[in-house]
Amino acid sequence: MKKRSIMLCGIDSFGNGCPQFPQETKEVDVKTKKRKYLIELGLLSSLALLTCSVAMAAYEAPAFKSSGVYAEGSGTVFWAFISGPSPEDVASFTVTGPSGTFDLQPSLSFRGLGLLYYHREGSILKDGSYTFMVTDSLGRTASGVKDFAYDGTVPKVEASTMRPRNGAYVGTTTPTLSFEPIAGADVYYQVFVQDYGSRAVWYNSPHAKETAFTVPEGLLQPNTPYRWVVRAWDRATDPQNRTQTEARFFFTGTKALKDIPNKYVISYPFGEDIGNWLGVTNIAIAPWSTDYLRVTGPDSTVYDLNRVECRFDTPALYFNISYTTAPIPDGTYRFEIRDNVGNTATATQTYTYDPVPTVSEESRIPAQNAYFYVNTPTFSWAPAKGDGTYYYQLRIHDYDERIKWYTSERSTETSATIPAGVNLPRGSSYRWQVLVWDKETNNLNFTSLFTFTISRQGPTGGSGGCFISTMF
Repeated sequence: MKKRSIMLCGIDSFGNGCPQFPQETKEVDVKTKKRKYLIELGLLSSLALLTCSVAMAAYEAPAFKSSGVYAEGSGTVFWAFISGPSPEDVASFTVTGPSGTFDLQPSLSFRGLGLLYYHREGSILKDGSYTFMVTDSLGRTASGVKDFAYDGTVPKVEASTMRPRNGAYVGTTTPTLSFEPIAGADVYYQVFVQDYGSRAVWYNSPHAKETAFTVPEGLLQPNTPYRWVVRAWDRATDPQNRTQTEARFFFTGTKALKDIPNKYVISYPFGEDIGNWLGVTNIAIAPWSTDYLRVTGPDSTVYDLNRVECRFDTPALYFNISYTTAPIPDGTYRFEIRDNVGNTATATQTYTYDPVPTVSEESRIPAQNAYFYVNTPTFSWAPAKGDGTYYYQLRIHDYDERIKWYTSERSTETSATIPAGVNLPRGSSYRWQVLVWDKETNNLNFTSLFTFTISRQGPTGGSGGCFISTMF
């Protein structure tokens, strides 16, 4: 499937108001010639990687985890979560109904559900039955039908009743988000939490009559800004119409501008140029309470840290990126922040330009577009070639490269395993790369991104840690 960026969408939760539709999974007759696929055990050791070659299907057949169609405002949305093929192995994904045929594309990821497929039309489509059909690269299909009937009368929750108030410092990663019900309305409510930049979905509550929802532990990061909305749906199951409030924001920390604990000045290759990343993380101040956050270089160049990045595994980062043909100056960089009531904090960071090599792409295991049976897979690579001592990190991105799921600790080891606590959703696809650092964390290099998929179910017999590579 051709990959392209998709606009942010909204969707209900798998298992919470979004039941699976009746589906049919069909094995299409493929050429009888068997293809051999490399099976490599994902239980890496420092001694060896056991490999074998067997004749089998390369990955699970496509299946729907959940899907639906709904209207909001002046548009209509189709959405789905599937398991089986990675986006590279999806030959087509369509929805066909009274208004025509539409293509679904991979979009953003949900913290608890994985990769979303999505399509939005800028008009209200005709009522009727819409058939979802996904076909993989081996010719196997899964299909199902969803009914749609437009109803433009669903009322909206009044945003002024949302609590905590806009811009609040909640001081916890498990806040309770509440609002007043819509008087006289027979609707179902849902709270929907995203990061400050709407790059991913961190929490989506069940569809319910309740008007207060507590975000479960382990989803949000400390000292991080989030946006949230309340949705009103026409029904709890198979919903087809919704409204949504304006966004409100909260910060999971407690406002306290004491110091700048984590600061960085980093350079890395960017084509023929040099990328320069200056930033801080884990500061107890929200973007809306900051007067300025900046870095002054040894040559008096000022870098405003006015960009925000949220990740599933770390508090928010505030940063500046610039691209130069020559290295930025070696020396001491001064970080300074002032909040909106005049409190300040400063810190310094020493920087020396000394570029590092990257890892050989051919040495990376598994290869591009691998499939794992476990959600704690192991990845390995050959050491970077150079004269220095290099430190490595494994980094996991969502498939659409919108958010980072996990980054391992820096280590001289050339393999890393994703811990169980990361909880990568099964039946979803991700991307991985290797970062290479110098000792001082001033200089960085990195590999390209390889796709991998966590199968929804483990194998029948055999090792639960094996992966299947479709590149051979």
